[in-house]
Amino acid sequence: MKIRRIESVEDFEALERIWNAALKSCASDRVFLTFEWFRSWWENLSEKHALEVLVFQDEGQDLYGIAPLMRRGNGLFSMASQEVTDYSDFIFPRGQENRYFDELFQYLKTELTEINKLELINIPASSPTLKYLQPTAEGHGWRGRIEESEETPRLLLPASYEKYLAGLKRKCRHELRRKLRKVETLPELRDVRYVTPEDIKSRMVDFISLHQKSGPDKQRFWGKPGMESFFHDLTLACAQKGWIELRFLYSQEQALAALLSFVYGDIVAFYNMAFNREFASYSPGYYLFDRSLRDAISEKKIEADFLRGSEKYKYEFGALKSKIYNLVLERGVYPE
Repeated sequence: MKIRRIESVEDFEALERIWNAALKSCASDRVFLTFEWFRSWWENLSEKHALEVLVFQDEGQDLYGIAPLMRRGNGLFSMASQEVTDYSDFIFPRGQENRYFDELFQYLKTELTEINKLELINIPASSPTLKYLQPTAEGHGWRGRIEESEETPRLLLPASYEKYLAGLKRKCRHELRRKLRKVETLPELRDVRYVTPEDIKSRMVDFISLHQKSGPDKQRFWGKPGMESFFHDLTLACAQKGWIELRFLYSQEQALAALLSFVYGDIVAFYNMAFNREFASYSPGYYLFDRSLRDAISEKKIEADFLRGSEKYKYEFGALKSKIYNLVLERGVYPE
């Protein structure tokens, strides 16, 4: 197996052709691991890190693995940040992770001898990385720990909306219907779903503005260097691939709430909600979640992912608890 080290932006850009094809064979195939995500993140939020992407290829075969990493000092880190990247992982062929991890630590032993730390964030509970990485690392003289990061509530979608409602707890079903009826009393209510690159590009300005008004913490979020440009670049790139939808709820042309979601494969992932605080008592966000779930079920999606955070409303919609984890490994003494 050959391992190629990617340190320049030009070489990184050249990986676009193989990146998403490799991702399709990965157990953690999610929008957060696509080339479009990493490119948008790197261009806008990478700060003082350096590229350190490792590409694995079998001799004579088009079988790829990718370790999307970055470097700072003597440490390697997930090419991700906690506040915007809900999942991260290695991109290794399903069923061959153990082999690729062994190659990784052999490479660190012989080629990157100065690296003494590896930190990964937001690894899904279902990822083989949690099963194989630490034991493989320990076999090469590294020591590490796995830490719980956050909850990521997920909902398996039934065949019909009626079955979905029937599966909710009685109290949750009653509350949902009550909130829907309340918001439906508002005049000239419209739910608009934007998906084209042109609409996403123009409506993201409205989404960001509405999100900024949701609270002081949101204003601080958008004030961080590169954040607005990251969202503009990412959402446009995803819209060009058909991976995104932006829903707005209007009453008499006034925006009440907006929901930004990724629609990738068979999963809809609810990424960010913005709302007009003047209409908070109407719970307009519940209305948008309900509409998105209706559409996802009718379009035969198999899962709705509410992503990071243990907010009560996610479980009221019937989501079940799932978790993501951080891994920290440090180089020790290699065994004889």
